[in-house]
Amino acid sequence: MLLRNLDQVEGLCNGSRLIITRLANHVIGAKMITGNKDDQDIYIPQMSMSPSQSPWPFKLIRKQFPIMLSYAMTINKSQGQSLRFVGLCLSTPVFSHS
Repeated sequence: MLLRNLDQVEGLCNGSRLIITRLANHVIGAKMITGNKDDQDIYIPQMSMSPSQSPWPFKLIRKQFPIMLSYAMTINKSQGQSLRFVGLCLSTPVFSHS
């Protein structure tokens, strides 16, 4: 799952689901499985990231890819997506009126 808005016109938005096809040192190759650009090859660059709030007087910067392995997603992340199959775990009460 993509964690940042990289290119909204191309559909590379926060929450987009991908299948990783190639790993390299500074770029990841993937295919989109959401949106109207299904099976399109895309490349995700390594990005410099730093925390917005830090207790230290210096700035920490690290390079990482803006993706996360996901087997599940929250209801908020799935809003606006079209899914073929959905599984729900309702072992604990999730609605305010039981």
